[in-house]
Amino acid sequence: MKRLAQLGLVGAMVWFAGCSSDGASSTEGEQAGTGGAPHAGSSSAGRAGAGGRGGGTSDSAGEAGIAEDSGPAGAAGAAGEPNGGQPLYAVSVLVFNPDNSSTTYVDLMPSLDVPTVSNGSGREFANQADIAAYGGYLFVSDGEAPTITRYSVDDAGSWQEEGSISFANYGLISAPVRDSVNTFISPTKAYLADPLGGQFIWNPTSMEILGHIEVPDMVRDDMTLDGSSGIVRGNRLYRTFFWEDWSTYTFSDEQYLVTFDLDADEVLSVTPLNDCPNLGATAFLDDDGVVYFSNWFYNVPGTLIHGKPKSCAVRLLPGQDTVDPDWKLSFADVTGGHEGAQLSYIGHGKAVFAAYHEEAITISPTTDPSSIPNDPNWEVWNVDLNSLEASPVTGIDRIIASQSVFKIDDQVLLFAPAESYESSQVYSLENGHATASFSIEGYSRGFVKIR
Repeated sequence: MKRLAQLGLVGAMVWFAGCSSDGASSTEGEQAGTGGAPHAGSSSAGRAGAGGRGGGTSDSAGEAGIAEDSGPAGAAGAAGEPNGGQPLYAVSVLVFNPDNSSTTYVDLMPSLDVPTVSNGSGREFANQADIAAYGGYLFVSDGEAPTITRYSVDDAGSWQEEGSISFANYGLISAPVRDSVNTFISPTKAYLADPLGGQFIWNPTSMEILGHIEVPDMVRDDMTLDGSSGIVRGNRLYRTFFWEDWSTYTFSDEQYLVTFDLDADEVLSVTPLNDCPNLGATAFLDDDGVVYFSNWFYNVPGTLIHGKPKSCAVRLLPGQDTVDPDWKLSFADVTGGHEGAQLSYIGHGKAVFAAYHEEAITISPTTDPSSIPNDPNWEVWNVDLNSLEASPVTGIDRIIASQSVFKIDDQVLLFAPAESYESSQVYSLENGHATASFSIEGYSRGFVKIR
């Protein structure tokens, strides 16, 4: 439970400095990460400001080594373009300190063919910082302030700060850049979700705030707004929203699918979504342009302990802004009765998810719900999204719930943290089998391909 609290798995992320439901501002509030979980909410309610500009540029430079020697440095790129041309990856690693604080290390990797990623050569950031990559740049969100900084990194592993943007003037106390919160749309437009479901529009090239889209009626007394990542298809961005109460570990039955028009930068529709509960996992788009939503791990205890609705996934067909009424993936139906979570696309019409073996523990009305996500009895499954045929992935033991799946080009990597969160093992997934690839010293919260 202590480690879950440090990760922010118990208690939602507070992005505002604090506001009451009647709009009165407050200076109270604390920042907590989500351990990779896509929480888009705040434990308090308030309204974000719109418009305005923020951020600026900086010429400061830093140095950080690469996990393995990548050879000689490449030539600098043209003005306004990132330096270097060799393949480059970055992984963010969270390390818990003896004083209960945490430190994020961002380690660079010239290839995926490394035995271990250690933090000795990583760049250090305080608290729980996030990373993203877009347009050949590495973006890092500050772990202690609502700031996003853009870096270029050359082939020798030298970091060059290219600009930063701050959301402090809008009441935020953090600005996570990971894809559960931020969505890159084009070189000149990105949407950053605020705690009330709205979207800050910002420019990742000029590093300026351009405006804000408000989503009405997203405040619920004593509950925090949560939801999926944003997913872009054509000129639409889709997000789900529901509410949670971490003091009782409960989630609302009320849920909505919000569709944003990316050309007009406005809300197109707010549609009730009652097909599956708590669709808060990272949404994805398959090779045929179908959008999928599924649940994250935290509603599963309610199903097993209190008989809440069973977990499942839904989809939006191309050209449709509403859920396909003829398709639903019920995890219990395809696993022989096991609840599941976090459907992740791996290509060619297939996906993986985690299924929980509830028979491995004794569950009663007094079971601590937070113990189930952290119980190492989650099994990785493979599923065909057309036939709905599913089977366990071989080559990997049962793990805790906080798995992360990344599709990099034609390779699929699954990051599995140890139960202590002091290390992570990375597996390569292919043809329903997992092969150990490399290990990480610490809890890996993000992985990106910079170029």
